Amino acid sequence: MMNTKTKNVKIKVFRFDPSVDQKPYYDEFNVPYDKDETILAALHYIRENFDSSLTYRYSCETGCCSICSVRINGKAGLACKVKMLEEDIVLEPVKKDKVLRDLAML
Repeated sequence: MMNTKTKNVKIKVFRFDPSVDQKPYYDEFNVPYDKDETILAALHYIRENFDSSLTYRYSCETGCCSICSVRINGKAGLACKVKMLEEDIVLEPVKKDKVLRDLAML
Protein backbone atom coordinates (compact mmCIF):
# COMPACT_ATOMS: atom_id res chain seq x y z
CA MET A 1 0.00 0.00 0.00
CA MET A 2 1.04 3.57 -0.52
CA ASN A 3 2.48 5.40 2.44
CA THR A 4 0.83 8.66 3.37
CA LYS A 5 3.30 11.40 2.51
CA THR A 6 3.06 15.15 2.65
CA LYS A 7 4.02 15.47 -1.02
CA ASN A 8 1.37 14.74 -3.63
CA VAL A 9 1.76 14.20 -7.37
CA LYS A 10 -0.94 15.22 -9.83
CA ILE A 11 -1.87 12.31 -12.07
CA LYS A 12 -3.90 13.11 -15.17
CA VAL A 13 -5.66 9.99 -16.47
CA PHE A 14 -7.16 9.44 -19.93
CA ARG A 15 -10.84 8.50 -19.63
CA PHE A 16 -13.15 7.16 -22.30
CA ASP A 17 -16.12 4.82 -22.26
CA PRO A 18 -17.30 4.46 -25.87
CA SER A 19 -20.74 3.30 -24.69
CA VAL A 20 -21.47 6.68 -23.04
CA ASP A 21 -18.79 9.24 -23.95
CA GLN A 22 -18.79 11.26 -27.16
CA LYS A 23 -15.05 11.83 -26.89
CA PRO A 24 -12.17 11.12 -24.50
CA TYR A 25 -11.38 13.41 -21.58
CA TYR A 26 -8.92 13.52 -18.68
CA ASP A 27 -9.47 13.32 -14.92
CA GLU A 28 -6.91 14.65 -12.45
CA PHE A 29 -6.10 13.09 -9.09
CA ASN A 30 -3.67 14.09 -6.34
CA VAL A 31 -1.87 10.97 -5.20
CA PRO A 32 0.66 10.68 -2.37
CA TYR A 33 4.18 10.48 -3.79
CA ASP A 34 6.22 7.45 -2.77
CA LYS A 35 9.42 6.85 -4.74
CA ASP A 36 9.23 3.13 -3.96
CA GLU A 37 5.76 2.64 -5.45
CA THR A 38 4.86 1.96 -9.08
CA ILE A 39 2.44 3.60 -11.46
CA LEU A 40 0.23 0.52 -11.03
CA ALA A 41 0.11 1.15 -7.28
CA ALA A 42 -0.94 4.74 -8.02
CA LEU A 43 -3.75 3.45 -10.27
CA HIS A 44 -4.90 1.12 -7.47
CA TYR A 45 -4.80 4.07 -5.07
CA ILE A 46 -6.94 6.19 -7.42
CA ARG A 47 -9.48 3.40 -7.87
CA GLU A 48 -9.66 2.65 -4.13
CA ASN A 49 -9.78 6.26 -2.92
CA PHE A 50 -11.27 8.42 -5.67
CA ASP A 51 -13.00 6.62 -8.53
CA SER A 52 -13.92 2.94 -8.46
CA SER A 53 -14.96 3.12 -12.12
CA LEU A 54 -11.38 3.69 -13.35
CA THR A 55 -10.60 0.87 -15.77
CA TYR A 56 -7.13 -0.52 -16.49
CA ARG A 57 -5.62 -3.95 -16.95
CA TYR A 58 -2.91 -5.79 -15.11
CA SER A 59 -2.11 -9.44 -14.78
CA CYS A 60 0.94 -9.63 -12.56
CA GLU A 61 1.84 -13.08 -11.26
CA THR A 62 -0.13 -14.87 -13.99
CA GLY A 63 2.50 -14.92 -16.73
CA CYS A 64 0.65 -12.47 -18.97
CA CYS A 65 3.21 -9.70 -18.91
CA SER A 66 2.73 -6.39 -20.73
CA ILE A 67 -1.03 -6.19 -20.30
CA CYS A 68 -0.47 -3.17 -17.99
CA SER A 69 1.28 -1.19 -20.75
CA VAL A 70 0.37 2.51 -20.70
CA ARG A 71 1.86 5.76 -21.93
CA ILE A 72 3.50 7.53 -19.02
CA ASN A 73 4.20 11.15 -19.94
CA GLY A 74 4.24 10.13 -23.60
CA LYS A 75 6.47 7.04 -23.30
CA ALA A 76 5.20 3.48 -23.30
CA GLY A 77 5.99 1.53 -20.15
CA LEU A 78 4.73 -1.19 -17.86
CA ALA A 79 2.67 0.31 -15.03
CA CYS A 80 3.87 -2.50 -12.73
CA LYS A 81 7.56 -1.69 -13.35
CA VAL A 82 7.78 2.11 -13.74
CA LYS A 83 8.27 3.87 -10.41
CA MET A 84 6.27 6.93 -9.41
CA LEU A 85 7.64 10.20 -10.73
CA GLU A 86 8.14 13.24 -8.54
CA GLU A 87 6.50 15.41 -11.22
CA ASP A 88 3.03 15.60 -12.74
CA ILE A 89 2.13 12.39 -14.56
CA VAL A 90 -0.09 11.88 -17.61
CA LEU A 91 -1.37 8.33 -18.17
CA GLU A 92 -2.84 7.33 -21.51
CA PRO A 93 -3.49 4.08 -23.38
CA VAL A 94 -0.66 3.05 -25.68
CA LYS A 95 -3.07 2.99 -28.64
CA LYS A 96 -6.03 5.34 -28.27
CA ASP A 97 -7.82 3.77 -31.24
CA LYS A 98 -7.97 0.38 -29.47
CA VAL A 99 -9.52 1.57 -26.19
CA LEU A 100 -12.18 -0.60 -24.56
CA ARG A 101 -12.51 1.82 -21.66
CA ASP A 102 -10.11 4.29 -20.02
CA LEU A 103 -6.63 2.68 -20.04
CA ALA A 104 -7.85 -0.83 -21.00
CA MET A 105 -7.21 -1.75 -24.61
CA LEU A 106 -8.32 -4.56 -26.90
